[in-house]
Amino acid sequence: MDYDTLARTLAAFGEPPDQEPAAWPRYVQATGVGAADVPALLELMAAWADPDHFEGRDRDDVGVFAPVHAWRTLAQLGAQELIPAALDLLEPLLDLEDDWLAEDLPDLVLVLGADAIAPLLDYVDDTAREDQIRGIACAALVEITRAHDELRARVLPRLLARLEQADRSAPVTNAAIIEVLVELGAREHVDVIARAYAANVVETEVIGTYNDVLVELGLRTRHATKAHGGAKADKRAKQRQKAARKANRRR
Repeated sequence: MDYDTLARTLAAFGEPPDQEPAAWPRYVQATGVGAADVPALLELMAAWADPDHFEGRDRDDVGVFAPVHAWRTLAQLGAQELIPAALDLLEPLLDLEDDWLAEDLPDLVLVLGADAIAPLLDYVDDTAREDQIRGIACAALVEITRAHDELRARVLPRLLARLEQADRSAPVTNAAIIEVLVELGAREHVDVIARAYAANVVETEVIGTYNDVLVELGLRTRHATKAHGGAKADKRAKQRQKAARKANRRR
C-alpha cells in the first residue's frame, strides 16, 4: 500500500478514541496492512510532527489523525521499529507541546510486549538524550512490567544502575525511575532512592519529596510528614487533566 492510500485508509477511522488498547480498531484485520507497509507507516507516523501535515486543514478534518492511527497500527503489527521511531519523534513534539504520542507510549509498549523493553532501557541510559523524554521512556515501562512480573528482573536492575549513577543533569529521568520503583512497590530498593534524594538529583515536581515516596511505598504514614500531594495524588491529577489537554491538540 503506498503512502497516500495508507493515509486515506487510516484517516477513515476518524478521531482516535481515548480508550485502552483492547478497544482500539483492529487495524491489521480491517486494512490488510502487513510487514511490507511498515516503512510507509513510519513515514506517516512522523507526519504528526510536520507542520505541513496540519497546514490548511479544517478543524473538522479527521484526516489529520492518520499518523496517530499509524503508530497504533505499527504496535498491532508488532513492528520492532516503532519504539525507536516514537522516541525520536518525541523530541520535536516536545518543542510543539504535543503530548499525544507521549500519552500513547505506555499503551504501545503494552501492545508490542517484551520486545519494547530493550529500546526503552537503552534510551533511558543515553545521557545525550533530552532529560524529559528519557523520563517519558522510563514511565512507559511501568504498565508492561506490572502486567508481566517476569520482566522485573530485566527492568529494575537497569533502572537501579542508572539511578546509582544519577547526577543533576537528569532530574526528571531520576524522578521517573523512582516513580517506576514506587509504582512497582519496590520498597526493597529504598536505600538507592534515599541516596538519590540526598544527592539532590531528583525533580520533586515529578515525584514529590522523599517523605512522599516513603508514604507511597508504605514505609511511612501520611500524617508523619507534611504532605506534598504525593506521587499518587499527582498522577490522579494528571489523569483528570488528560481530557482537557486533548481538547487543545494541534489541528
